[in-house]
This record gives sequence, C-alpha cells and structure tokens, in this order.
Amino acid sequence: MLTKKRLPWLIPISFAVLFAVLFLLLRQAPYKDIALEGSYKEYDYKSLKETATIIALVEPMDSLSKKNRTVVSNVNGALTDFYAKRRLKVLKVFKDADKNIGSSLSILERAAISDQNE
Repeated sequence: MLTKKRLPWLIPISFAVLFAVLFLLLRQAPYKDIALEGSYKEYDYKSLKETATIIALVEPMDSLSKKNRTVVSNVNGALTDFYAKRRLKVLKVFKDADKNIGSSLSILERAAISDQNE
C-alpha cells in the first residue's frame, strides 16, 4: 500500500529497477563508468506536494537507445552533456496542478547511450 512517506521514493526506485534491467539486457557491449558530479534536492512528501506540478506513478513506454538519446562532447571528445527523451505511461496521478497530464508524458532523462555504448 502506498503511503505518503513511501511515495517520493517510488519513482526513483522504479527507475533504478528499470536501469538494472536495461543494464542486464544490454550487457553484450562493454561499458565504461564515467564519473560525474551532480546535485539534487530531497523533499518530504508535504514539501514535494507543495512544490511539484505533477506527481504520478509512471512506467517507461520505450527503451533507452541511441535513437532517443543526445550525447554532446567538446572538441577534445570529452563528454559535456547527455540525456534521453523518454515516453512514460501514466498509471496513477497523485497531483496534476495544470489538470492536463493525460495518459502519457515525455521527459528528458539524465541517461544516454553513447556511440561507443558507454
């Protein structure tokens, strides 16, 4: 049963499981770890509900691939940016401030497959 304390972790955990499955499916190509720095905000459910425009339970409608990704490198070949445009099926809506979420969403996910499958 979903509780207010468990809900903020549901989407990140779903994506973690998705990435683990994708990793196992795409293991045939060698992978290289790329260390990146990042920052994120952590919310409790009350502040998430006040801040977020949309809170929904979703599942991916596509797979992470070279077709839906963008990888940007500088002139020396160093990775400078990456993301994938993903389609998500909306399973349940908990908050929709604009009242127009519909049955699917497009998001930019901070993950991508490079030309070298890195």
